Amino acid sequence: MQCPTCHAEVPDNAVFCGNCGRRLKTPVQPSRPVPPPPLPPQVATPVQPVLPKKKGMPGWVWGATAAAVVALAMGAVLLLGRRSAPQPPPAPVESSPQPRPTTAPSSTPESGDQIPDPVTQVLAGVEVFDVDDFAALSAAKWLYADTNVETVAEGDGMVRLTGASPFATYLIPSRQLEEGQAVLLLFRYEGALPVFEAQLNLGDWQTPSYRRFGLARWDEGELRANIWEGEQNMDSQEEIGAFSLAEQHWYYLLLAVGKDADFLLRIWDAQNTDNFAEYRRAFGESWDDQLWDFVFKVDRGVMYLDDYAVLSFNAYK
Repeated sequence: MQCPTCHAEVPDNAVFCGNCGRRLKTPVQPSRPVPPPPLPPQVATPVQPVLPKKKGMPGWVWGATAAAVVALAMGAVLLLGRRSAPQPPPAPVESSPQPRPTTAPSSTPESGDQIPDPVTQVLAGVEVFDVDDFAALSAAKWLYADTNVETVAEGDGMVRLTGASPFATYLIPSRQLEEGQAVLLLFRYEGALPVFEAQLNLGDWQTPSYRRFGLARWDEGELRANIWEGEQNMDSQEEIGAFSLAEQHWYYLLLAVGKDADFLLRIWDAQNTDNFAEYRRAFGESWDDQLWDFVFKVDRGVMYLDDYAVLSFNAYK
């Protein structure tokens, strides 16, 4: 089929246009099947056999029957006279605690999650609301290109994105961001320098309501701020500082939505926090009080993502 915005050819099951980023369809979240209620226990009712009446029984049969009845009655009396020993109650069965869910977004902060120091250096009142270590890629939590996005069983897990042009490899969380929230994740690449974008999106590409704030590396080679408003860029495709990427090296990326449409981008070396770059910019009312999609797209190269987190914060420092 064709994208209704840019008319690029896209797969029939695509959720986003790989060329312009427009959301083509809203994913239907699978519903959890509800098990049927348990059936009440059935108690078997003993059935007494009905003996057919026989006519003309001889006398000796009546005598034998009477003797048997008397013997059975005496045996019953002896058995009832004995007291059976009480049976001990069954031992209680201890149930194991259920593991904490890790795939469903939570509405309350998660305790015990460590926040890197460079985050608390720029954000105040930080709490962790959702985490994903990519041990498994949940279709209920993520939208992604099926053929080019896969989990890798290395460490506690990570996700690998193999680039496809034009930006046909993407990973998008189903949960959107609002004012006072931020995304944090680790990324690295292998092989040639990748062409990629990591950004917050609002609206449809090439429409007046479209907004974008994020980080990009295009063919020019340097990391740049990637900002669009409407159908035109804002002449802010500028370098974010003297920061370059090295192969097989992990980097943190932080994208934050502050009050009054004040946006922050920060990237730093996971092994050397003094090596960082930062870009911050406030926008007009049309950027304020919105819900944002976080989008990570790869056009060329191989990239790995890990330790995705959604944060809340009170203010910038």
